[in-house]
Amino acid sequence: MSDTTLHERLRTMKRRLLAVGVSASMGWGLALAALLLMLSMWLDLVLDLAPVPRVICGIASAVIGLAMLARLSLSAWRQSAPAAVARRLDQAAGARGQILSGVDLLLRPASSGKESVAVARAQGGDALTAGLAKLAMDRAATLAAKVPTGAAAPARPLYRPASGLLCLGAAAVFVGMGLPRLAATQWERFFDPFGDHPPYSRIQFTVAPGDTKVIYGGTLDIRATTNGEPIESAEVVFKTNDSSGEEALPMFPEGGGKWRATLTNITTPGRYFVRTRGARTKKFDMGVTTVPKLQAVRFRITPPAYTHRPPVEGPLPPGGLAALPGTLVQVWAKSNRPLGGGTIDADVPQGFASTVSTAAATSPATAPATRPATAGRFALAPVAPGANEVTGSFVVRANGKMSVKVSDVDGQSSTDALTVPVTLLRDERPFVRLLEPKPDSYATPDITLNIEILAEDDYGVSRVELFRGLDDSRVRSMPLPVPAAQPTRLPLSVPLPLGDYALSPGD
Repeated sequence: MSDTTLHERLRTMKRRLLAVGVSASMGWGLALAALLLMLSMWLDLVLDLAPVPRVICGIASAVIGLAMLARLSLSAWRQSAPAAVARRLDQAAGARGQILSGVDLLLRPASSGKESVAVARAQGGDALTAGLAKLAMDRAATLAAKVPTGAAAPARPLYRPASGLLCLGAAAVFVGMGLPRLAATQWERFFDPFGDHPPYSRIQFTVAPGDTKVIYGGTLDIRATTNGEPIESAEVVFKTNDSSGEEALPMFPEGGGKWRATLTNITTPGRYFVRTRGARTKKFDMGVTTVPKLQAVRFRITPPAYTHRPPVEGPLPPGGLAALPGTLVQVWAKSNRPLGGGTIDADVPQGFASTVSTAAATSPATAPATRPATAGRFALAPVAPGANEVTGSFVVRANGKMSVKVSDVDGQSSTDALTVPVTLLRDERPFVRLLEPKPDSYATPDITLNIEILAEDDYGVSRVELFRGLDDSRVRSMPLPVPAAQPTRLPLSVPLPLGDYALSPGD
C-alpha cells in the first residue's frame, strides 16, 4: 500500500472530523444564542425593555452564539490536523503507535505534497533507511484502512448540542401552545423591536374606533372593553403631531368592564392608546379631515321698510325662506375650520340682487345699497380674518332656490351645502269697511252721528282717511289717527256732529 493511500485515508478522516466538529459547533452556538434570547425575552417580560435594549439583547445573543461557533470550530480544525487524526486512528486500531509513526514519516518535509521525505532520500541516500520507512508507511496505511470511520471520528459530539436544541425547541413549543398570546407578543417585540407591540399582560383591551379620522375641530369618543383581570382605572394617552409630549386623559367606567373618554376640539392628527396598570394597547392613528364642514347657518330677514316690521334673526325656518319682494336677507355660515370665503348660488339669477359683503355688515342698517345681480353666485366674506364664520346678503326679487357653501383658508370647498327654497310672498291691497252708519240710514239735522270704520292690511295699516261731502260740494278728507304700531286690523270710531253743518231735511 502506497503513501498516496495513507494520504487519502487521512483526508477522509479529516473531512469527517471537520463535519462532526463544525456541526456540533453550530449546534452549541445556536443553542447558546437561543437560550440567551429566551432569557432576554423573560427579562423583557419582567422589566418591559425599551426597543434599543431589546435590539442590544438580540445582537448580543447572536454575537455570543457566533463566538461559541467560531471557538468550537477552531477547536475542531485543530483536532482534524494530520497528527491528531493519526492519533485517533492509532487508538481506534490499537496499533500502539504504528499508524502514528507511519504518518510521521509521511509528513516529513518533502519536495512535493505527494512524495514523502523517505522516498526522496531513497533516490539519493541510504537505500536501507528508505526501505524501512516505506515498510512503516505501508503498515500504517494497512492498519488505517481497517479502522471504521465512525470508530475514529464518532458522531457522539453531535448528541449533546442536538439534545440541547431539542429541549429548547420543546420549551418554545410548550410555551407557544400553552400561552400563545405571550409567545406571539415576545416574538413580535424582539423580531420587530421598533414596531408598536405592547408588552404582554393578562389584561386585554378592545378599543373602538381604533384607527380613525375626525372632522377638523370635532370630537372623538373612545370606548375600551377589558377582558381578563378587573381593573380600577384606565386612561387615554394621546399625542398630536404638533405637541412635544404625551397627554393623559382619565376614562370613565360604564360598567361591565367598559370605559369611555372623549377628546374634543381635535385640529391636528396624532396617535392615541389606552393604558392601565401594567398593560396598554397598541397605538392607533387619529387623522383629521381638513375639508370644511358646515356646522350652522343663520339668517337675518329684514322686510321692506314700508311694512314697518322688525328684522327676524335665527336658523332657517322649517319651510324655507318666505319673503316679500325687496326683502334683505343676510346669511351667516359657520364651519369647523378657519374660512376664507364662501358662495351663495341661486338658481334664478334675475330673482335676487347681491349686496357688498363686508365683515362690518352686521345689521341691515349698515348694509350698502344693492346692485343688480349679473350671475347666480354671490360671495361670502369672513366676519374677521381667520374666523370660522362668513357672511353675505342678498335681496329677494322672485321665487327660487339658493345653496350656501363655504371654503377654508386653504381654498378647500366644503363637500356639504345648505339648500334653501325661497318663496316670494304677495302683498295684498288694503281694504276698509264702513260699518256705521248703514248705506240706508235716517238721522235728524242736529244729531251727532258715530261713524264706525274697520281698516285692514296684511302688513299693517299706516294711514286712514275719512272723506266727506255735502250735496255737490267738494269732497274733503280728514286724516284719522293710526297707532304707531300700525296693526293689521284697525277699528276706528269718528263722531260727526250734523248740527255744525246747519242741515235741512233732504240734504
